[in-house]
Amino acid sequence: MTQDFAPLTPTVSAPDRASTSPLMPILSSLPWRLGAIVLGGAVLIGAISLGLRQENSPTADSGDTNDPAVTSTPAMRAVTLATVQSDTITRRLETTGTVRAYDLLPILAQAGNLQIQEVRVDEGDWVTAGQVLVILDGTVLRAQIQQAEAQKAAAQSGVQQRRAALVQAQATLAEAQSNLARFEALGESGAISEQELEARRTTVATAQEGVHLAQANIASAEAEVQSQEARLNQLQIQLAQTHVSAPAAGMIAERFARIGNLSSNQEPLFSVIREGRLELEIPLPETQLSQIQPGIAVQVRSDSDPALQLRGTVREIAPLVDQETRQARVKVDLPASTKLRPGMFLQASIELARQTGLVVPTGAVVTQADGTSGVFRWLEPDQVQFQAVTLGEVLETGDPMTARLEIVAGLEVGDPVVLEGAAYVKNGDRVQVVEAIAIPAP
Repeated sequence: MTQDFAPLTPTVSAPDRASTSPLMPILSSLPWRLGAIVLGGAVLIGAISLGLRQENSPTADSGDTNDPAVTSTPAMRAVTLATVQSDTITRRLETTGTVRAYDLLPILAQAGNLQIQEVRVDEGDWVTAGQVLVILDGTVLRAQIQQAEAQKAAAQSGVQQRRAALVQAQATLAEAQSNLARFEALGESGAISEQELEARRTTVATAQEGVHLAQANIASAEAEVQSQEARLNQLQIQLAQTHVSAPAAGMIAERFARIGNLSSNQEPLFSVIREGRLELEIPLPETQLSQIQPGIAVQVRSDSDPALQLRGTVREIAPLVDQETRQARVKVDLPASTKLRPGMFLQASIELARQTGLVVPTGAVVTQADGTSGVFRWLEPDQVQFQAVTLGEVLETGDPMTARLEIVAGLEVGDPVVLEGAAYVKNGDRVQVVEAIAIPAP
C-alpha cells in the first residue's frame, strides 16, 4: 500500500532567518527530500570542522595557560672546547717553479754525412758512460781503410828499396875514395898525370852526391809511410766514431736520431740528463732575495699529483737580476724521483724561519658577517663570548678539528675556545660543554 507523505516545510524564526546560510535560498528551491539531504551534509561538515579547530587550538584542553609547568625554556647548545697552545711556527714563502735538468748533455755524431743504421736507446732509458747509443754506416770508411793500408805497405816497400840504393851508393863512394887515394900516391911519384888525378876526384864527388840522394830518397819514403799511417789512423778513428756512445751516465731526455737519417756534427742525436739529476728553478722578486740563502729547506708538491711530495734544498741564487722582470733565479736541488719530469710546474714552500707562537684548531675560527675573524671564548660557567683575533700561518690543512692555525693576537695560552659547535653559537649564548679536547701534537 502506498502511503503519501506531505512535504515538510522547515519553519525558521525571524532571528534564525537573519543568520541563515546563503545556501537557504538554494535549498528552498530543491525538492524537500534532496534539500534535507544537502542540509544534513552541511551540518555534519560544519561540526567536523569545528571539532578540528578546537583540537588544534593552543588553549584546547590545556587548562590554565599561565601554568609554569607548561611554559618551555630554550635548551643550551652542546659544544666541545679546545685550549690555545704554544708551538713552533715555521715561516714559509709560498711560490712556484719549473723542473729543469741540472746538466742537459747534447749528444752529436762526430762523423758527419753517415747514414744511421741502428738506434739502441729511446727516451726515458737510463744509460751508462761509454754505452753505445747509435751505430752509423761505416762501409765507405772500411774501404778507405783498406786502401790506406795498401798505400802504407807500398810506402814501406819504397823505404826498403831506397835503403838498398843507399847501401849501393855508399859502396860506390867507398870504391871511388879508395881509387882516389891510390892515384894520389902515384901522382906524387909522377907516375900519372894531373888530369887523371882530377878525374878520380870527380868520381869521388859524384859518388858522394849519390849517397846524399839515396839518403834523401829514404827520408821521402819514410815521410810517405808516416803520411799513410796518419791517414789510416784518421780513418780508423772515424770508423770508431760510427759507434756513438754516451759521454756520461744519465737518462735519455730527448731522441732525435732516426734510422736512415744522415748524421751531422751540428744537430744532436739525443739529449741526456746527466746522472738523472733535476732541479727546481724558482723566479723570485728581488725584494724577497734577502730572505733566501743556500742550504735552507724547500717543500715541493704538485697540484696535479697529490702523491708528489718532495723535500729539496736551495743550492744557489743567481747573481744577476733580470732588468725587465726584476727577478732572480733560485735553484733548488731535488731528490731522485720517478715522478719528476723536466718542464713540470710545481709548488714550492721555502722555509724562512722558526719561532714560537699560539695555535688553535682551524674549526674554532669563525668569520662574522662584517668579515671579522675570531673565536668564541668559554666563560664559566656556561657562557661564550666572541673574541676577534689576528690570523697568522696555516700550519696544516684537512680536518678542521685537528688541522691547526696560528693566532698572532687576541688570545693567550690556555684560553678555552669553542671547537665543535662554533658555527652555531653567537655572542653571549649559554652553552653546555660536552667535552674539552687538546690540540693534537704535530
